[in-house]
Amino acid sequence: MKLFIGVAIAFGLGLAMASTAARADGTVEVLHWWTSGGEAKAVGELKKSFEAQGGTWIDSPIAGGGGDAARRSWQA
Repeated sequence: MKLFIGVAIAFGLGLAMASTAARADGTVEVLHWWTSGGEAKAVGELKKSFEAQGGTWIDSPIAGGGGDAARRSWQA
């Protein structure tokens, strides 16, 4: 869980730093398993920030977390 929090913080900080230097004009598909409570709120904030800079965010959440659930969704 600590690793997950660390990765989420690093991703958020990286996105925040990049947002000051460039515009997000592309389209991204974000595959994640942040589907509950605070996790969903956090990814929602990242999405909002990206879209506010002109990017298009395609949200692809995987219920049940990574591992087998993620692997099945990639193969579909």
